[in-house]
Amino acid sequence: MKHRKVTLSAVLLWGVVAYALALLTYCTMKSVLSASADNISAFGSILGACAAFFAVFVAAYLFNDWKEQHNKQVQNDFALKTYNQFKKFELALFKANDTFSNLSNIIDWNNEIDLPLDDSKVKESQNEMNLMFSQVHEAEYEFKNFMSQLVDYCVVTNQGDNFLIIQKDLYRQFFKFYNNEDELSYSSYNQFWKNYSYLFDEYLSLRTNTYEKVIKDILDKLQEHLN
Repeated sequence: MKHRKVTLSAVLLWGVVAYALALLTYCTMKSVLSASADNISAFGSILGACAAFFAVFVAAYLFNDWKEQHNKQVQNDFALKTYNQFKKFELALFKANDTFSNLSNIIDWNNEIDLPLDDSKVKESQNEMNLMFSQVHEAEYEFKNFMSQLVDYCVVTNQGDNFLIIQKDLYRQFFKFYNNEDELSYSSYNQFWKNYSYLFDEYLSLRTNTYEKVIKDILDKLQEHLN
């Protein structure tokens, strides 16, 4: 951006200098050299044409510069939307993980017998379990919104091919546990804990992979546009 401003300033400066010299030549021909009327008229026409051409050139230059800045702004807007949607997913996931971590308190890890689901401790923790289930669903919902927003970002920035494989990998990791009853079904509280431990390990890994493969690139692009 700074380079374009410097270039435009230089063009304007030399344009003004050239026009001033041409104008000075025109005045000299008219008043000092006593050039013929036809020569003066012809030179004046050339001078006017040059001025018109220069004005068109500057206008086109400014339009292209505006168009480039507009495109960058549009890309920045989509990049910020994508990043903000990722942060929503991240926040929802962290909340769910915190709630889940508190649910380990009722397990006696020294007891080889699993805690049954009808145990009083489990029943007392049911509300917190339901909260965790709800928070997991929210995190999954935000991740799907993020992936949808990422598609829009790829279209606007013309990076669809670059992110296609990454998107497939992220979706493959996400759907390993999403709505997978075989992976998440349980018959005891200990089994519930183990299954959802695997889920959170996978989702937290998904969050890290998403940041490394997508978000870092988006943040780098935003930083480039600011410079």
